[in-house]
Amino acid sequence: FKPTGYAMTKWVAETLVMRAANGGLAVTVSRPCLIGPPVSGDHVNIQSLECMLIQSLITTKCYPRRDAVHNIQLGLLPLEHAAAEIVSIASRTVCSDIQHSVYNLKPVSFLSLSGLIDAMILFGYEMVEVDLETFQNRLLSSSAEVAASLASIIHVVFNHLRKRDDQPKM
Repeated sequence: FKPTGYAMTKWVAETLVMRAANGGLAVTVSRPCLIGPPVSGDHVNIQSLECMLIQSLITTKCYPRRDAVHNIQLGLLPLEHAAAEIVSIASRTVCSDIQHSVYNLKPVSFLSLSGLIDAMILFGYEMVEVDLETFQNRLLSSSAEVAASLASIIHVVFNHLRKRDDQPKM
């Protein structure tokens, strides 16, 4: 798994902030979960995980077996909720005894992959159920531009699914 530029810059930033905290500066780190589009539906980030996932389903015209994806949930925090939480955190009074605080913002809703597939089929997208390897191969064999833009979703979703599939069945 190759970390994204975003993940690397986030690690560098938090490292610098923690150095400042160790030097006596009061700091706050906010770690939002997956931030989704605003509730209004305006300004959707087409490079977000959920948009890339939808694009991969449309591009391949298939989806991984239901038993492989039934537990996958995408936790979404709408943009305006994330902004309100960050403003609330930033406006809190700093306690002189605490040098740093870390806030992990939680999602307010979940989107199941299985539910997403059902909705897409309901809206007329023609897709067939295939095994995980076939889905990945179709995704990788799509145009180079699409495959490159979807590379991160392959790593995130398929590594998660493989780890689950490797566990003994009861």
